[in-house]
Amino acid sequence: MTPSPRRWAWRLALLLAVAAIVALTSTQYRTVVGSLTGSTAVQRPDSCLPGTAVPVLDSPHVSEEQAARAHYNSVPATSGPHYAFAANTGIYASAVPEPSFVHTMEHGHVVIAYAPTLPAADVRLLETITRRHSGDVLLTPYPRLEHGVALAAWGRLQTLDRVDESTVVAFVTALAGRYDHEWLADPCPGG
Repeated sequence: MTPSPRRWAWRLALLLAVAAIVALTSTQYRTVVGSLTGSTAVQRPDSCLPGTAVPVLDSPHVSEEQAARAHYNSVPATSGPHYAFAANTGIYASAVPEPSFVHTMEHGHVVIAYAPTLPAADVRLLETITRRHSGDVLLTPYPRLEHGVALAAWGRLQTLDRVDESTVVAFVTALAGRYDHEWLADPCPGG
């Protein structure tokens, strides 16, 4: 004898209720929900960190059509609307779309964006730095940048007229892993 449609509906409702309880009581709740919906704007300027604090925008997942109308408050963006998929860390020879690398930053990675006019020797140095921090950095040309380099992390930005290895490494070291759908640690203890 097969169960009635009403019995199947009750079973489905019970299964959904159990799944919701597990999700709500999980220590990974914010990460799970954030992975599905994006982040909400929670400010945390942390004056001890390199670069400049940029106000964090609400950061929902959006379609390509919606992303085309998105407005960011920095160049490059350090938060805001982004695709539901993140670009992988690594070295890119062509520009990674901003909504992809914003999502990458939402998972605690640093984006190093450089102007297309940056000298080849500087690009090679950035590639070397990126390889040393391969799990933490996405390196991409960024056509909207007229000159130099922009170091971007969630809610943080530093621009450089030329590549300075110690400055780039300090930025990556201080900011990689600081945010993953929520602030993970206090980077300014006692401050």
